[in-house]
Amino acid sequence: RATSSKVVSRADYIEGMQSIPVALSLADDALYYENPDLQASFELKNIEEIEYDDELATGKNLEHGSRALRLRSHGATFEFILDPIDSQKWAALLPARRMGGTTARTA
Repeated sequence: RATSSKVVSRADYIEGMQSIPVALSLADDALYYENPDLQASFELKNIEEIEYDDELATGKNLEHGSRALRLRSHGATFEFILDPIDSQKWAALLPARRMGGTTARTA
């Protein structure tokens, strides 16, 4: 997806206690997370909230500089761990926001 995406990076998709390596990419209308066993996406219009944080929703702290990209869609929360450089790129292209269009907190 590199040719049709604004940004592509490696990330870890957090599913419960499991950390799943994925390629995370942002296109004009969707966010994709994929690996050889998983192909999933969100339409951007269906993402209600976007947050960047230095800990997971469970309260677990991340390695120094890493950030959690937290998305909420239809009442479900999805988290991806990004390295420091990639998290800056993502925050610039997919800014934090809350439901109703207000700016979300970034820790």
